[in-house]
Amino acid sequence: MHWLVGEHLIGNHPMLNYPVLAADHHQIFLPAIPLYSAYQSAHGRDPMSGTEMLEHTRRTITALRGEGPVAEAAEEPLVTVVAEVNCFDVGLRTDLTAQHRELMERLITELTDRDGVEAVYRYGLEALVVNAPDWDETRLKLWLTLWLTLWLQRHLHADD
Repeated sequence: MHWLVGEHLIGNHPMLNYPVLAADHHQIFLPAIPLYSAYQSAHGRDPMSGTEMLEHTRRTITALRGEGPVAEAAEEPLVTVVAEVNCFDVGLRTDLTAQHRELMERLITELTDRDGVEAVYRYGLEALVVNAPDWDETRLKLWLTLWLTLWLQRHLHADD
């Protein structure tokens, strides 16, 4: 874990060019912690006390080091997206395609129908190449994560 200058794809993101604690690909903008407390207060909930804020900060730092209950409870993400030259490399969590065979075909069909997506190619059991020149990495990851979350919820409730 180390301090660095915050980076983000969104030009006016709060952590852009400000000090952040970083580990691997995670960045924590520490001033966001009091913002959360202010949000709580604005919505009629008790804000964090100084002691709670200190404890939260310690838990965050411990998790960034890959230690503690927060780090141990972290799951592998549903999807990973890596920007390549003129396309995106997408990986799906291994258990998704193993347990839900129809998932990939339906995902490809629905993603291909989105505005700005020119093509989606499957190149492995859990891998796609997405050609969407007007999209950015964050938008694609958000769309895929939301789609997968909703699809899994519907699928799991249908089995009940």
